[in-house]
Amino acid sequence: MAPNVSKAEKKDKKVAYRAKMLDLLAEYKKVLIVKADNVSSNQFHQLRKELRGRAVILMGKNTQQRKTISLALKNNPKLRALQELLRLNVGLVFTHEDLSEIRKILLSNVVGAPAQVGATSPVNVVVPAGNTGLE
Repeated sequence: MAPNVSKAEKKDKKVAYRAKMLDLLAEYKKVLIVKADNVSSNQFHQLRKELRGRAVILMGKNTQQRKTISLALKNNPKLRALQELLRLNVGLVFTHEDLSEIRKILLSNVVGAPAQVGATSPVNVVVPAGNTGLE
């Protein structure tokens, strides 16, 4: 958020986010949890475009999501399992359709990301023995 955003504006955004998530939790009965590490904004744009009319992607702070789910537990106690899975950088994909179809669409949009300093590789990296040219 911008440094000059007032506390009231921050609170309003949190209230709007909470209301949106509560609406989605009430409307949709199927939810996918997706890991969103190293996903660019352009990839999200493409995903949202491809899923338009079929699913809704909701990203946000885990704490805010867990608090919202706590409020929704009164209506649906099964949400506790979802609440416990909200760790690290994850998003929620709400849909009425078959989860396997939505998952296929999500997996078809996975692209390799270039290595970044301090990042952990999602795949095994093997460096063969040999001359490095540094001796």
